[in-house]
Amino acid sequence: MQLSRVSFSPAFGTFVQRHATKVFLALVLVVLAWVVWGVHTIYQARQNQYRHNLEHELHLINQWQTERIVQWREQRQADANALSEDALLAQALAQWHSAPNPQRQELLTGRLRILQEQARYSAVYLVDSQGQLLLNAQGRAQGHMPQAEQMALQNAFTLALASFVEPRHDAFFAFPFFSILAPIFQGATPIGAVWLVSDVRMDLFPLMEKWPTSSQSAESALISQSGNDVLFLSPLRHRKNAELA
Repeated sequence: MQLSRVSFSPAFGTFVQRHATKVFLALVLVVLAWVVWGVHTIYQARQNQYRHNLEHELHLINQWQTERIVQWREQRQADANALSEDALLAQALAQWHSAPNPQRQELLTGRLRILQEQARYSAVYLVDSQGQLLLNAQGRAQGHMPQAEQMALQNAFTLALASFVEPRHDAFFAFPFFSILAPIFQGATPIGAVWLVSDVRMDLFPLMEKWPTSSQSAESALISQSGNDVLFLSPLRHRKNAELA
């Protein structure tokens, strides 16, 4: 076997060294790019999972709060329906209309008082078919219902169903309130109604303020469309006096 000796010039060695450095740097850059891509991918996956969890949590909370509000409204609907279907109440009102006396009046005011105390309404009135106030839980009442309630009363008589007036402010009360008008009939003739009034600060707004998690920023609100604007029906956690504005 014949061995041969190969010699390289210094220039060739410098060339190999320079390109080897470039190859090494390129490999380092590829590794760094792969690491960055991997970290970014993991971050995006975790961020997407976190967002998905938040959206799922908000959906559950929204469903939970919606069910509570629906139950709140259904309970008031049930109270109004029970009054409209109460034949004894209709008979007592008709008798008091025809021949008022203290005993018949006390029978009616006692019923209003029990309803106000047990169902925790802020006010309960007995009104005639024109919206004139007749009695409250304490006795005789004077004046007329506000215009919105009078319109709801006529609607209740027309449909023979309880009619609602959504939360609002009015000079009649010093607090935001929700109204339900329960029509009372003698046969097919409307003879009056029971006006149920809820102070929404006491029973409706707390349903929106309770948040089941420890979030410091999350909040929910009841809203309705008012022309081209949005009307906030409930207060906001981070904005004072936002309700009904």
